Amino acid sequence: MCFDRLLRLFGDTRCIPSGRAVHGKIITSGFLPDVYANNQLLSLYVKVNRLDDDRKVFDAMPERNLVSWTALVSGYSKMDIVLKGRDICF
Repeated sequence: MCFDRLLRLFGDTRCIPSGRAVHGKIITSGFLPDVYANNQLLSLYVKVNRLDDDRKVFDAMPERNLVSWTALVSGYSKMDIVLKGRDICF
């Protein structure tokens, strides 16, 4: 499926309603996104300052990479929120 491409498009255009619709479709379809698609979802939520949604996606990711961590940290940094050691799980 091309969820990752749609998520990137909606992230680049900051179109949160469409991005959330794709996210909902991912959940209801039972599709298990790979790390790349999840990173696009993280990026979408960071770009529109939805850090709660960003963190939920991050916490649910079975696999994370450097891009995943960078998206999470940059979102918190953008909002001037400090992550404490207990808020970060590996």
